[in-house]
Amino acid sequence: MRAVKEVYNEYTPIINARQIEAQKLEHRLSDLVNQAYQLTPEEIDLMWRTAPPRMPISAPEN
Repeated sequence: MRAVKEVYNEYTPIINARQIEAQKLEHRLSDLVNQAYQLTPEEIDLMWRTAPPRMPISAPEN
């Protein structure tokens, strides 16, 4: 059991860091798509207010 805990403790920070980086990249891509479509802030806000509950990324923080 100790070996499992050691491996878990070794890999958990790496996995968490990669998840955070992936989230940042997904939000950046979303921003680039919004820019490419020349969406206004009001349109982006409307898009997020009417988004389905299971969006792959969270709404941007303002």
